[in-house]
This record gives sequence, C-alpha cells and structure tokens, in this order.
Amino acid sequence: MEDIRSVDGNEASRLLCGLTIDTTLYEEVQKFLVRRHQTKDKSKRKRKVPARKSTAQLRERLSTPSSTNRPTSASSVKSGTSVRSPDPKKHRHVVLGNDSTAADVVSAGLSSAVSNEDDETPSASKSIKDLLYGADGKLRAEVIDAIRQDKEYMLLQRGGQRKDRVADAMTLVAPTFCGDASVWCDSADQPSVNESTLGNDADSLQIFLATITKCNPQRAGDALLRLLQRPTCSDVKDVVWNAVSSAASCEATLPDRIIAGIKEAIEHHTNSKGGTRTTAAETFVKNAVTACVWAIVKDGDDVSRNKLVDLLGTTDNQIKAAVTLARELIEKKTFITELERAQRSDYIRDELLPFLLDWLEDDTVTRFDSNQSHVEIEDPMNPGKTLTKHGRTWRMVNKQIQHKTFEKSPQCDNFCRLTGATGVGYTVFRDGVKKFGKLVRDPSPESCVDEKVSGLEHAMESLYLLLRGNDVKTLLEGHKTKPGEVSVDEFTETLRRRSSFKLVASVCCEKVEAHDLHIEKDKPCPKMIPLRCTHGRNGDKDNRCTCCGVQRRLGNIFAKLEGDESIKRKPVTVMEWKEARRQGHKKGKDNTQRELTSTVMTVAELLDHFKNLLDICIPHIQEIKWIKHLQDTDFSKMSKDNILIFTDFAALMALRARQAKNSSVDAHAIIANFVVLWNKRIVDAKGKKKDESGEEVEYEEKVTISNVDVFHFFAETFEKGKKNDHQMHNTCLDEIIRIFRARLGELGVELKHVIIWTDNAPHQYRCRQTFIQVASIQLRHPGITVTHRLAVVDNFKGIHDAVGKDPSRIVRELEKMDIRSPTAFMVFVNCIQHLETYETKWDELERENDIGIQLKGRFGLNERTMYFVTEKKEDYDRLVAQYPGRILLCDRTNIQDTISKKAVDDTMQLHEVKSFETSLPEAYQSKGKNKLDIRNWRVLTSYLPCNCFTCLGSFSRDAVVNDRVVKVKVTTAALEQDIFVRRDVCQYKEWCKARVYTMKSPIHQEPTQHISLPYLERNEVPPTAPREVEEVAAVVPPVNDNADDTTSSTPSDEGAVAVESNVTEEASTR
Repeated sequence: MEDIRSVDGNEASRLLCGLTIDTTLYEEVQKFLVRRHQTKDKSKRKRKVPARKSTAQLRERLSTPSSTNRPTSASSVKSGTSVRSPDPKKHRHVVLGNDSTAADVVSAGLSSAVSNEDDETPSASKSIKDLLYGADGKLRAEVIDAIRQDKEYMLLQRGGQRKDRVADAMTLVAPTFCGDASVWCDSADQPSVNESTLGNDADSLQIFLATITKCNPQRAGDALLRLLQRPTCSDVKDVVWNAVSSAASCEATLPDRIIAGIKEAIEHHTNSKGGTRTTAAETFVKNAVTACVWAIVKDGDDVSRNKLVDLLGTTDNQIKAAVTLARELIEKKTFITELERAQRSDYIRDELLPFLLDWLEDDTVTRFDSNQSHVEIEDPMNPGKTLTKHGRTWRMVNKQIQHKTFEKSPQCDNFCRLTGATGVGYTVFRDGVKKFGKLVRDPSPESCVDEKVSGLEHAMESLYLLLRGNDVKTLLEGHKTKPGEVSVDEFTETLRRRSSFKLVASVCCEKVEAHDLHIEKDKPCPKMIPLRCTHGRNGDKDNRCTCCGVQRRLGNIFAKLEGDESIKRKPVTVMEWKEARRQGHKKGKDNTQRELTSTVMTVAELLDHFKNLLDICIPHIQEIKWIKHLQDTDFSKMSKDNILIFTDFAALMALRARQAKNSSVDAHAIIANFVVLWNKRIVDAKGKKKDESGEEVEYEEKVTISNVDVFHFFAETFEKGKKNDHQMHNTCLDEIIRIFRARLGELGVELKHVIIWTDNAPHQYRCRQTFIQVASIQLRHPGITVTHRLAVVDNFKGIHDAVGKDPSRIVRELEKMDIRSPTAFMVFVNCIQHLETYETKWDELERENDIGIQLKGRFGLNERTMYFVTEKKEDYDRLVAQYPGRILLCDRTNIQDTISKKAVDDTMQLHEVKSFETSLPEAYQSKGKNKLDIRNWRVLTSYLPCNCFTCLGSFSRDAVVNDRVVKVKVTTAALEQDIFVRRDVCQYKEWCKARVYTMKSPIHQEPTQHISLPYLERNEVPPTAPREVEEVAAVVPPVNDNADDTTSSTPSDEGAVAVESNVTEEASTR
C-alpha cells in the first residue's frame, strides 16, 4: 500500500498522516485510537492576556470567512451548519456536538483528504477510498464498529476534556510527520493551489483552532500571533502581514485624508511670514482644533501635545486652548459661542501701515526706480490681498532722517489724529517699512552710466520738485493747453516718473508701425518715432519736424515760468555732469574726470539746461532703440553660415592677495570676453501640461535655439603701454574666426559672414586700426566677410558683461582657499580647472527633447574656454608646448595701419563698418619719395545700420498703401547682387547715410600667412626688422574665388610648396 502522507489534504488528514495501509484500515484506526486514549491527561493552565488593538484587528481579519464557494464537509452537512460560519459555537457543535458521532468526525476528515482535486497520487486516494467507503459512498460498517468499540469513542461520548484529547492527538501526530515542521518549503518551488484546496485548508484550520482554544477568540488570536512571531515562521508571517497591511492601508486612506485636510486648512489660514490671523480665520482654526481633541478630552486619554501639534500643524498654545474649551463645554454641557478676540497690544502697528504706504509713495520721499520693475506687497487695507506697485528708490538713505521726515509729514499727523496716538517711535516705523518688502530700496551704485540720459533725468527731478512748489502751482493754475501741446498735469506726471524715454516720446510725434523693419513675424510690428522728428528731414538734424519738439510741446509752460521774475531768479539745486579735478598732472594740466556734481542755478538756467539736454537726448534715445532692434533682427536672421559675436573688455582685474604687506601693490590682468552665437536651429521639444479638465497631456513645441560659446582671453600688464586695445582685440578675433571656420566645417557648413557687436570705445573698436582689419579680412580669412557694428555710447550692457564677472569671482573664491592667482597666466591656469565648461544642462535637455530647453533663451551657455595672450615670442614658444592651442601671440612689432594714419571720415558718428572686398585687391606703388606698395581696401560705412527688408535683400516687404498694409515687391535682379541698388531703394537711406570708403594700407604691414590655419600647421617666424618689399610680396597668399579652401589648410610640406609656388607666380605677373 502507498503512504497516506503523500496525499495533500487538510488538517484532519494530517492527524492520520502516520497511518500506513499495510493491513486493513479499521485495524489501524483502532490502534490509533487506542494509543491516543492511553495518553495521560495534562493539567490545565489558564492565562489571561489583555487584548491589543493589533491582535483584535488581526483576529477579526483571520476569523472573517472566505466568500469562495467550496464543498463542505460531511459533518457540516449533517448538522446543517456551514463550516465557514463566523460563530465559533457552531464549529464546536460540528466537532464534538452531542448529536455527533466519532464516525462523523472521521468521515469529515477523511472525505476532505480523499476528495482533493489537486492530489498528485490518485492511486493512493483510490486505495484509501475503496478500503473506507462502500458503494453507497458511506463508511463501511466494519470501520464504524471498530471505532464504536474503541475506548476513545466512549471518551467522546462522555464529554472528556477537549484540550487534553487534542494535545494527545498532536503529540502522536508530530513524531510521525514526514519532515521538519520548523522548516517551510519555498513557495516558488511549489505547485499552485486552487481556491477549493485553500478553502478546505481554511475550514480545517478553523475547526482545529476552535478545538484547541475552546473557541476562545482572544486565545486563538494570541496563539496565531505567537506562532507568527517565531523565526521559523517568518515566511508565513510575511504572507499574512502583506495581506493585512494592504487591507489596513486601504481602510485607513479616508481617515488619513481627513486629518491631512484639517492640517492643510489650518496651514492655509496661517500666514507663513508671521503675524495675526483675521477674526474669521482664528475662529475657524480654534473650532477645528477643538473638534479634533474632543474625544481625547472626553475619554481622559493621556496624549502628548507634541504629537497633536505634529499631526494638526498648529501650535502648542492652540492645543492648550482647545483642550480647555472642550473640557469646559463637556463638563458644563454647554455649546460653543461666537469668538471675540481681545485687541492686540500692538494693534497700532496695523493701523499705521496705510498711512506709511501713502508716505512711501510721496515723490518728495522716494522716486521711481527706472532699474526696477513692479513688486507685489500686501494690501494694508485688505489683509490677505496683494497690491502691485512700481519699485521706488529712497531720496534719503539715512534711516534716522527717514523717521524724522515721516514724523513731520501730513500722513503722520492724520494717523495721530484718527487713532489718538501721540507719535510713532523709530522701532515701529522701521518695522512698518519692512512690511512692504522691496517696494523701496536704497540707490545702488551704477557703472558705465549713460551721461546724457542720467543728466536729463537729474534735471527732470529738479524741475519736478520746482513744479510741486506752491508758488509755481499758483502760477500755472488755469494754464490753457493748445492743441499739440503737453498739459501741465501730463508734464508733471512724466517728470515724476523720471523716465527720459517717456519724456522724449511725449515731445515727439506719435510712434508709428515700421512695417519695413518687421522681420520677426512672431512678434508685434515694431513702433518707432519717425526719424524726421529725431534726426531731421532728409537726415538734416537742424531741420526737424515742425509738428513736435521741445519748443512746440513745452514752450508755453517754460515761457510762463520765465516770465515771472520771482520764480525766474529762484535758486535750485541740480546734479550735473562736470569735469572734477583729480590728483596728478598731464601736459601741464590737472587730471580730471567726468562725474556728477551738485550745482546751484536759477530756474531760468535750469530751463535752458533742461532744453539743451532734451535736444541731445531725442536723437540719442532714438538711436538706442534702433540699435536694440538691430541686435534682435541680427539673431532672428542668423543663418547656418553666419556667426554672431558680442565682445568687450572686462574691467581691469586686481589680483589682490588675501594676506598682504602694508602699501603692497596689486598685480593686474586683462580680460577680453567673446560670446559667440552659432549653429541656429529648431528643435522639437516635448512636455506635459494640464488640459481644461485638469488632466496632464503631452504636447510638442518647436523651439529655436543656438549654441552659445564663451571665450575668455587673458593677458599680462607687465610691459609698458595699454594692453586692452585694438591689437589684442584683433588677435582674439582672428582666433575666433579660425575656430568657428573649423567647427562649421565639421558640420559641412562653410563660414561666410561674421557679425560682431562692440561698444564705442576709442583705441579698442572705434579706431582706424580696427577698421582696417575689418576691411582687409580677405588677407587673413579668404572667403569671409565681416560686419562690425558699434553700439550707442554707454549703452552696451549685455551677456558679455555678465560672463566677464565669473573669472573675477572664481579668483576671489580660490584666494580664500589659499589658491593664489598672482599673475594673469595663473588666472588663466586656475580658470581652466575651475571655470572651463564643455557640457551644460542645455545639452542634456536637447538630447532628451525636453520642453525645458525653451528656458535656454537666446544666451543659454553651452561652452566656456580659456586662452592666454602674450606679446613675447619666447613666452609663446615656451607656453604653447604646455597648453597647445590655447596660447596666442599678440605681435605689436608689426601693426597694420593706414597710410599717414588716415582715419575714416566721421568716425565718431559711425555705427557700422562692413568689409566690401571679396578678393585680394591689386597692389600698386605710391607716388613720392618712399615708393611704398599699397592696397586699397574698401569698406561700407553707415551712420545708422539698417536691417529693413530692402537692405536684407528680401523679395517683398510690408508697406502702407492707402491706409492698408500690403506686400510690395522691391527686389530686382540687380537688387539681389548690387548693394548700391539696395541702399538707394531703402526708405531710410537719408538717415543711414551708407557709403563706400577706401582705406589705404601698405603691403609690408600685411600678415605673411592665413590666420585660418591652425597654429601647429603655421610656419611662424619670429618678428624681425622691417622686411624688404619683394620678400613680403613673394609670400602674400593668392586669392582664388573658385579654389577649394582645403588647399590653404593642408599641413603637408607638399601643400606648402604648392602654395608658395603659386604665390610666386602671382607676384611675378603683377
């Protein structure tokens, strides 16, 4: 016979797992019952264990019947009760009821064992079933008789101790179990069990658990917990714990959300910056906290207030007050009443705020800050709401003076009259001003100030204070404004805002849409003041528009002020830009510099001063806006074969040591900053946003970006002479062009045009040495044209200034870490290690097509590189081996210049110089004694550079015809190629004044090789004495428009010989 232990049954079958079918079954059953009956009884031990919440919860979970339909046992059918009933008494009757028999008990257990559908040993099941049951499906009579004759059956009939019987049975079963009961099998290696088998297992486990524990739920729960706490049952505990914790978390979701909602509501009604709640908010918070502690107070639970504070997000005092209130309401059985808050002792501070805000907006106390935008402040009249105000600047910086001024103000008088206060102390005043945040700030230092705009705005301030005087108000009261004039109120409001741009707009004709300049179609059409109003008719500044101007718009107001003798002679104080004396002498004169100086003048002098400054600023401000529009269109029209450069020299860097001796002298370093925009492209970015229903949806957007690379060029100041000049600029510019000609070549694009923006500094950019370098660009970079545009004086702040501060910041930070930068070369070395960048977040966002790439904007940095410039050839030869490709030689022994140092006409008025030649001009010999070989280099110069549709060579433009905007074709076959034709068709030609100017330069000052070659491929020769003209002519590179550029960059010796032979032939033919 086969072993019954191989049959996978429920707990009832496990009690008989020691039986083997080697004789007849009823004989083995009889032996088993006899052995069980002979086991000694054990004394009872009662132990009372207090119930815990976790135990009760687990007990309830484990005692809940499964809803799975599965077959019931024979005993449950006979008693008419389901074994899955939650009532333990019913299970007790099923097992040992007075109307039950031992045959029923055995039948119930064995039926479950032999009816298992997942049994893997069907032969054993069939053998057992045939021995136990007859054809009618009932136990054989022999089996029933053997059981009835057993003493165990008699024990069951007389109701023996169940605990002893079960314990004896388990004692007999455990030694005969096949395997180690403390070792559980790996569930992953076991076959899956169906729901029917699991149901039967649960039924049997519930029956035996009720039998063992006498249907005591506390005892059953504790027994299960004790079993699961054993290390040997850790696997079983994990299964139970995962199921129970998952259910518990689902059941606890709603209470947790309610508690979280209460906490968020209290936080919502609490000011994060501090301060007192409103009465309504305080009532809400007080009632909410009282409701939360109600049950705790009622039951007298000892709960830590800290836990309640963390749970509700309120304060300890609020918990105390809520507990006291709840206890009072519970004990007295009363109801909550309306909250009446006691008045704060410092309520006077809140009453002061509206009067203080009114005082802060007084133009005699503060003024509009043109460098600050709008700020948000809390409304003192409506707490919880915000106001949007324009930023302002203090007219007086000292806090004590501010306080004394407020005490004497009418706002303070009104406050004392309405509240009964006797005054406002300094502390209350100071704290009240802080309530308004950044509304008013101290004047900040400004560098590179526009002298013209600054002088006009200071004159506006003095004139505004004059117009606020009672005598002037009386004089101008009832002034009648004629058509086309500015009223007194409008003029006063413009002066109050202290905006020179608004003032210029008010005295000129109304702005009109410039359709010819509407290059960026995704932006509104630009509006400009007509050039005839700012620069005169046909470019004649003395012949301005008669419909506007200072005299036409403001003449009557000024005449009325000048007509009153008492006001005309009244003294006023004005801040004026003047030459201020400084230490030292130069050429027998004292050194001076331009700076603001306080000047006392009469009202008549102030009006003349104001009119003169306004006449100067009208064209000046127009040019500022024109150049700004030009920079925007340069970026929007930038193509793949163009690069856009913004460059400037940073302030002289002082290399101050952290520890220095008395009267020590700092070393200095020169920095030239170049910001290069290139490879403009459109990328498809993906992101997520919420739709109208509040659900997140994906969307795609096209974003226009470009690479932005920053280059820092460092130089020493040891040698005599100025180092941040045109020669260093031209050396760095040549290197930039060489770099990006190679980079674009790697992308399969040939660099054709370079647009470079600089300021108007003389000796650096606005000089003949720089202009001749632009004109002769074909000498150094064949096939490339350059447009050099100069910004308006004192109006070239931008990205180049921002990146120029980074090296200085790094040097200061390293100095604090005892990493010295005593020379410009060490600044270059340290910045390579701590500042140089080749990978930024924008590169990653672009690779991932993330919508965050749109935050890159126009000047999001991609790369930062350092270079060092030296003037000595020996230093260059020594350093180039250590830092190959990073060292530049600024050769000051041979600077290209014009014949007789002739400058371009009207250099001071130029804003654009553009290279004109597309090939190398023919050389000729000059007349006179020297007989120099000369080349004529033509450049295109402009007073006002133009980016209209015509000048850009577009096929059509927007124009106004009969009050309608229409497309007008302006391009012809000649227009596409001839720049002169385009300039003649341009409607702004009278003000642009574009012309071609010829610059003459000697050949012996020209470079001997193309700069476009990499440094390692150049055969550089140390500078020597003045060379012979024949030698220079023999090495001038040829210019062939149809030649491939790769010939000039071939590093092989054969290529070099070929180039030299071609040059010789070209020179001989000339």
